[in-house]
Amino acid sequence: MRFTPGVSAEEMLDRLRRCIDAEPAVEIVEVSAKSGTYVDPEHPFVNAVATAAPSDDEATTFCATGGGDVKSLRSAGIPAVESAVGTSTSHKADEYITSDALDRTATWYRRLPVQLAASDVFG
Repeated sequence: MRFTPGVSAEEMLDRLRRCIDAEPAVEIVEVSAKSGTYVDPEHPFVNAVATAAPSDDEATTFCATGGGDVKSLRSAGIPAVESAVGTSTSHKADEYITSDALDRTATWYRRLPVQLAASDVFG
């Protein structure tokens, strides 16, 4: 299960179990639930990532519940974001990415270390 920041995974799992307990034909067999994580959009790291975006791509920040490495890093207190040049097919049925979007994302990733070094992210 994925949760937005501020929502307790444990509390939601307890609520789900109470609902399921009333349905004898339903059982939970596997659980992977973590509370949501968050990086303030004004954090210097977020600004550095957005600034490194190719100039022809408007950087848009938004909350994504996501999982994987980014959530683990934020849970450990390390500012982290997911970033890439998206297309209208991102995270939808029949998702695909264009070669152009991959090229623009690679440009972004090449610029990012320079932008981070020039920022006040590391104090």
